Amino acid sequence: MAEFNSAVMLNLKIRMSAMALISVPVLVASPTIAKVPEEPKTTSQIEVTSSTENSPNVVFKDTITAKKDDRAKILAKFLKGRNSPMAKNATALVKIADKYSLDYRFLPAIAGLESQYGLMVPKGSYNPYGWNNGSAQFKNWADASDKVASGIRSRYAPKGEVTPYRIGSSYAASPTWAVRVASYMSQIN
Repeated sequence: MAEFNSAVMLNLKIRMSAMALISVPVLVASPTIAKVPEEPKTTSQIEVTSSTENSPNVVFKDTITAKKDDRAKILAKFLKGRNSPMAKNATALVKIADKYSLDYRFLPAIAGLESQYGLMVPKGSYNPYGWNNGSAQFKNWADASDKVASGIRSRYAPKGEVTPYRIGSSYAASPTWAVRVASYMSQIN
């Protein structure tokens, strides 16, 4: 029975360590997790322990602090700096990106390339993305962003990560479209 218990405990140690090693990097890579937050929301400690009858051992211990999600603020500041009429919709753009599992910089980067962030669109079209070869008409910037994000997700990448390189050859005729959109995305930080 003692052999069984030590084998079970060893197996438990391995499982708990593996869970911690998998979970923590995922949490740290999240856009809302930071090591030094400006405005902490929650702080939690992860401690993985295992023990035998004789000695408890801490296998892994870390503290993770979530910070305020400031993507909308970053995006609004970026778009305002380019005199974009879309700047007032930064919060909506981030929510739409999350709704369709897109990088929050993706749609603004497309708008940057296709219409100088909404400055060069057909009057009243609210089409900064060049959607349907520029002929699509929308009610407002948020409506355009929601419909384009939905269309990108359903037409070009129903599953998995959406990147400029994944959809570029289908979305635009230009062979440099993906590289240029990726460049615009890197500017929004």
